[in-house]
This record gives sequence, C-alpha cells and structure tokens, in this order.
Amino acid sequence: MAADPQSLRRRAVYASLMGQLDEASIMQVLAQLTQSLRSDQASDVIRFVDTLSGPFGLDPAQCKRLYADIYRRLREPEASLPPDPLPAAAPRFAPPPVYPSPAPAYVPQPAYGGAPPGYMPAPPGYMPVPPGYMPQGYPAQPELQPTVNPVAAALAAANAAMPPLQPAASVQPAAPVAPTPASPVDLGSLPVDPPMVFGAVMRRVVAEVAEFHPEALDELRKDSLKQLEVSRAPQHAREAFRDAWTRARQHNWQIRASNTDLAELVRVTYLALVEAFGRAGADQILQRALQLAENLAEARVFSPRRLLAAM
Repeated sequence: MAADPQSLRRRAVYASLMGQLDEASIMQVLAQLTQSLRSDQASDVIRFVDTLSGPFGLDPAQCKRLYADIYRRLREPEASLPPDPLPAAAPRFAPPPVYPSPAPAYVPQPAYGGAPPGYMPAPPGYMPVPPGYMPQGYPAQPELQPTVNPVAAALAAANAAMPPLQPAASVQPAAPVAPTPASPVDLGSLPVDPPMVFGAVMRRVVAEVAEFHPEALDELRKDSLKQLEVSRAPQHAREAFRDAWTRARQHNWQIRASNTDLAELVRVTYLALVEAFGRAGADQILQRALQLAENLAEARVFSPRRLLAAM
C-alpha cells in the first residue's frame, strides 16, 4: 500500500529539523504541517521554510539549507526516513501553534496594488461590525435619501419626450472593408532608456531567485511563460521575452520594446512571482529590483517606477 503523503512529509520535515529546533518546537510545526506544507513542489517548500524563519529565529543560511534538505528528503525512498513522530490516531485538525510574534510584515508599495499611505492593520481580536448594527442607547440615524443627479434627470426627461424613431428605408449594406494590417514596429526608433532600466530590473529578479531560491527558478520561468500567453504584449516583445528565459542568468534582458510593452512584461513577471512566493514575497523581490535600477544613469530619463504602469 502506498504511504500516506502527509505522513511522508512529516517524516521528511522531522528529519530535516532535527538539530535545527528542539523537540517541542518540531512537534509544534508538525501538528500544523497539513495546512503549512500542502505539496512537494519547490515553491511550497520555500514558503513553508519562510514561515519558520521569523517565529523560530532561523537565519538565511539555515533557511537555504532547509530548502534543499526538505526538498531532497521528500524525494528519497521511504525506507531512508525516520518513523512518523505523530501517532495515527492524532486529531485530524490540530490546534494552531502559538508562535512568537514575528517581525513586522513588509507593506507593498501602492504603485502595484499595495496598501495606501498611512494604512494600519486591524488590531488583534478586531471583529467587523455587522451592517446596520447600532449600540444600545445610541440615537437612530435618519435614513439617507438617494441623491438625485439633476443632469441625469434632465437627460431622462428629454429622452422620454422624444418621438419614437421610424424605421429607415431599406439600405443595401456596404461592402466589408478589409482590415488594414498593422505596420511592423521600427525597433530602431525606440528610445534606449526603457530597455536599459527593464534589463536591470529583470537581472536583479533572476539573480535573487537563483541565489536564494534556486529550486524555484525553473518554476518562475514556466509561470512567466504561462502568464505571457494571456498578456497584452505584442509578438516581437513576447519572442524576445521567451528568448531571454532560455538563458535567464546570462541574458542582459534589454528587450527592445516600448515602455508600455515593457511594463506589461513586468506585470507578467510579477504575477509569476506571486505564484511562486506569494504576494508579500513578490512585492519584496520586485521592490528591491526597482531600487537597484534607480542607480542607473538611464533612470534619470526613464524612472523604474514607470514599469509599474500595467499593474
């Protein structure tokens, strides 16, 4: 009989965390493993390890080792893993662990969908007030009357007063006009500053993922090409983007395209980052890449923030 995948994950994680955390902390992690590690994919392993770094004080080097170690053990033969540390009769849904308070979470920039300036999260234990709720003794508020738009009312009255249209005389339909083919893009006439800035942003994104999450780089490539198929990028930009991904770590990523098309390619990359690292992780990776591109001389002519126009 095939082993239970959840049991195999517990055994692999248990083996990897031995020596990294104490026994009580490991059991605390395993009790919540069903919700925190849902597959054996590299992106899920990375997200799982990242959730441990803050509460248990794992440094980046430890996290990097755990990425590779857990991913390797999940693919080893079952006989090489230790026994399942949780009994088969354990409750199906264990209570959530009480972790120490992690460091404040990164707040994404409003330019690509983050929280507005001055945003503060709701305090712990906050419960939303149901619609229509009023505390006892609080004076009832008068019912608001709908606002009447005088311009819309005048237009509606004028339309009602117009006589009904009479059917027009039979007219032969005009011959269909063949669509004019789009003229090819003159890439040589495009400014060089947007491609230079775009290249710096993409090189930083690829370099960071390759250094800290090497197992996720191929998934990022696949997700980027999948998002590319449903994007608004023109054909010449798509072909250049696909070619860059074939040698992502060696390519200069200076794709000759308009700033609008390059912004669309940044949107494609961001959506792929969200698939691999979640929204908060994608925001941080892209933010660091934009900050690095700010140091270019070309950024004085074309700000890296303009690449967020398609977000």
